[in-house]
Amino acid sequence: MGPVRDMSLTQMAEELGDLRARIRQLKQREAELRQAVLAARPNGPVRGRDWVVSVRLSTARRFDKALLPRTVRDDPAYYSTKQTATVLTKPVEGRAAARFDPAADDIVLIEPF
Repeated sequence: MGPVRDMSLTQMAEELGDLRARIRQLKQREAELRQAVLAARPNGPVRGRDWVVSVRLSTARRFDKALLPRTVRDDPAYYSTKQTATVLTKPVEGRAAARFDPAADDIVLIEPF
């Protein structure tokens, strides 16, 4: 893995796609392990050889715009528009698709406890 500046766009596309596919696999495994720890309901920290896992409960306050009066929700004066650039990766049919699951979404799901 050399400096990015020495890579062609094709090489960048290949490495980026492979990295994202691997990250999806790691996130899936993380979710499985997280759910298993939560299901086990440990009474305190669980110490392994290299890592300590604990469960922390927290409460967050969230703004619910659905509770605003319709006149505010529907008024364009309260909204702004911004443009973003997103780099998408899609496996070439019959190639990377054999190694990775292209149907998996790139999302992070945070579930309330």
